[in-house]
Amino acid sequence: MGSRGASGGVRLADLVPKASVQAGFTYAFVEKPLHDVPIDRSNAFVDFGYAVTRALFIRGDSTWQRTNGGLRFGSLSGDPFFPPGEYNTPQRFAERDRLGRVNYWHVGGGASLTAGPVDLFVSVTKYVSGTDTHNGQAITVGSTWYFDLSKKSGVSPSVAASAAGKPGEFAGFPRGRS
Repeated sequence: MGSRGASGGVRLADLVPKASVQAGFTYAFVEKPLHDVPIDRSNAFVDFGYAVTRALFIRGDSTWQRTNGGLRFGSLSGDPFFPPGEYNTPQRFAERDRLGRVNYWHVGGGASLTAGPVDLFVSVTKYVSGTDTHNGQAITVGSTWYFDLSKKSGVSPSVAASAAGKPGEFAGFPRGRS
């Protein structure tokens, strides 16, 4: 169906040198599996990052989601239908994974280390609160390999320098933040 949103970021050079903050909001218009249950979603995030050195970047973030509509698992009794809450018809139960009123707030943090043409990163995201969602945490570990575009014909030196992570790249931070 589609979504609309806005996001932006800014360097905090006057307040905290080598720091940045970014935030965004998106409203998603989600196709309805059942005509009587809207499941559009609102999502927002805030991310704070700090370049400890040119090679080490750390960050912290918060993400939020609200389902505008959806169905709830609710009453403990489930009376008169199983499962409890608003999944009270066979059609609703059959679409339970798509119709949930999933609301949550997560916080996380991570770090990335530049090691030549490779960035190594790790991040942790933790559930803080929510309804009809999963409690837990996620740990992500990975790497990114950057290719040297300056050897490819037809690429301008400024584009190659930017892609290869040379000085003058976005906000003066190391590439590949987690």
